[in-house]
Amino acid sequence: MTHTVARRTRPLAVLALGAALALPAVGAHAQNPADDLPIPTPALTTVKGTADMRDDTPVTLRGYLVKALGDEKYTFKDDTGTIVVEIDDDKWQGMTFNPNEMVELDGEIDRGMMKMKVDVDVIRKAQP
Repeated sequence: MTHTVARRTRPLAVLALGAALALPAVGAHAQNPADDLPIPTPALTTVKGTADMRDDTPVTLRGYLVKALGDEKYTFKDDTGTIVVEIDDDKWQGMTFNPNEMVELDGEIDRGMMKMKVDVDVIRKAQP
């Protein structure tokens, strides 16, 4: 009996030892160069184009912030319509815009039960 148990556990012990020796090599692996690449911004879309997009879909909008609604929400307008966008206070980074200045917003669609908005991650002055 003892001889049979030893035969069965030996391959497991070798496997466990091999896995333990491989772990430090994984931790010492060089950083993936792709980790340093910038995250691409989504293709430019329109307010009308957001209508059929799924929740959490990344979007970039170009247009105007025409009205502050309170609670970090704003009305955004482009040539195709208007949509509510939410811009957290920390995203402004000291920038201000008037309703006549074109902005570009990167964010994602946020679909609720009855309403849809865009949660903005980045706001910047639009390049002409």
